[in-house]
Amino acid sequence: MAPALRAAELAMRDGRLDDALALAQTLRRTQPVDPFVSFLTATILEAQRRWPDAAVMWDEYLAHTSAPDTACPNVALAYEHAGDSDSALQRYRTCLVSDPDNPDRLADLAGLLAARGQTGEARVLYDRAIALDSSDVVLLAHRAALDAK
Repeated sequence: MAPALRAAELAMRDGRLDDALALAQTLRRTQPVDPFVSFLTATILEAQRRWPDAAVMWDEYLAHTSAPDTACPNVALAYEHAGDSDSALQRYRTCLVSDPDNPDRLADLAGLLAARGQTGEARVLYDRAIALDSSDVVLLAHRAALDAK
């Protein structure tokens, strides 16, 4: 598997995403529960902006890994980009449960909630994020934007 995996990584790095994906899919057929192969495939699909497929692959990675935090925001973002805000919301909440004091995870969830019009909960989450990282100007700007509405 190592040579094929290396070839897929090199193809991706060289911008040959179709070649990288074909190699990764071949690896997936021979190693269907290998989390690194799922991670690589999801990353390639993200680079191709194939969000629904990337979201499914991130879910597959999460099902087979012992380190879910490495992909937690990716799966939620992929669902969000795919237009599935309900699945994105569920994944963002799961991310927050596994890392409740991470200002980035708080902001991710707050941003989606704000976009869905759930500004009360978004304010609370932005406030929690700001309490953890009061120097983050992006957090401050997003929180201020909610007050301006």
